[in-house]
Amino acid sequence: MLYYILFLILNLITNLTMKALTVALFFFISQFAFAQNAGDIELFWKNGKQFFDKQKLALGTTIAVTSNGNVLGKDRYSADGGKTWKEMTGKPEGAFYYTIDENNGDVLACEGPHEPKLPSFQWRSKDQGASWAREEVTVYKDKNGWLSSRSASETGITLKYGEHKGRLLTASRVFVGYDNRNNYDYHYSNALYSDDEGKTWNPSSPFPFVGTGESALVELSNGVIYYNSRCHTRIGNRQIAYSYDGGKTWRDFRICDYLPDGPPAFYGCKGGLVRLPVEGQDILIFSMNDVPENKDTSRHSSKGRINLTVWASFDGGRTWPVKRLVHKEGGYSSLAAGVKGTPSEGMIYLTCIDGSFSRFNLAWVMNGRSWKEFIKP
Repeated sequence: MLYYILFLILNLITNLTMKALTVALFFFISQFAFAQNAGDIELFWKNGKQFFDKQKLALGTTIAVTSNGNVLGKDRYSADGGKTWKEMTGKPEGAFYYTIDENNGDVLACEGPHEPKLPSFQWRSKDQGASWAREEVTVYKDKNGWLSSRSASETGITLKYGEHKGRLLTASRVFVGYDNRNNYDYHYSNALYSDDEGKTWNPSSPFPFVGTGESALVELSNGVIYYNSRCHTRIGNRQIAYSYDGGKTWRDFRICDYLPDGPPAFYGCKGGLVRLPVEGQDILIFSMNDVPENKDTSRHSSKGRINLTVWASFDGGRTWPVKRLVHKEGGYSSLAAGVKGTPSEGMIYLTCIDGSFSRFNLAWVMNGRSWKEFIKP
């Protein structure tokens, strides 16, 4: 009996020791992962030292960063992080809706016609945006029989996680009746995806709310796609939905409590959206016109598209606790983030239809607050 009791005691001690070791190991691994991620955040944080630079460059309403850190405007590219610019060759100025292929380093560009036609064409760059060559591609109609347009959509991405890793995915829209002047009650956002390096493009199901268009999407660290869309037919905030199958279908529609969709006199506006490349974290930056005098963002200005502002989310777009005014003008805008180990490292890029081009870091967005308020180990 004594031996049996001793056996139970030893067994209990062993189990407790293993549990303690497991907890300690898990804590160590989590702290190590957090330290690694914090290092990537620090690239955009720069020890809290704020950086902001603004130029008048008229780069268009789309900005992108290639896999080697080149910054792309509609007709120019920068190989030094946005300090100096060179002209692109081989691509029309209107083909500035980009998709970054991180599988092979190529960059794809297309135009955004209100009436897409077949055959379809795009331009491909194999030198990070410096030169381009036109190619014919296959684009399928959606389930309603319409071709999708990239008009006023943000830059397309390469999926990094899950079953559809490597897929190219970009926001797009459908002009029902191919009519940009009417039928806005029936237009809708959607997405285009390619599993063969951009040779073939398939349309997703329609966005869950009609009257939408001019949208953006990012992949979160768990592989879920976060979709953020303008609405052309109602006054209010941005329209949000999610995809759990690599961008084929959209679910969990909601109206964002935080992000405005432009003033009602203009029934919404194109906004910019980017996820900072920080592994394991979902830090999103969004750009849009804001209300005057920093009022509640659920209200809108009657003065037109003014007060271009950026917001920051640290939980994949559920909340947006930080915002900062960029300048008092406004309009269509676009965002991109720099790439680690390149001249663009640590930079957030913003271009606006008013011709402005801004570079800044996360510390500038936070304006004295720390990211550690919102991200805990």
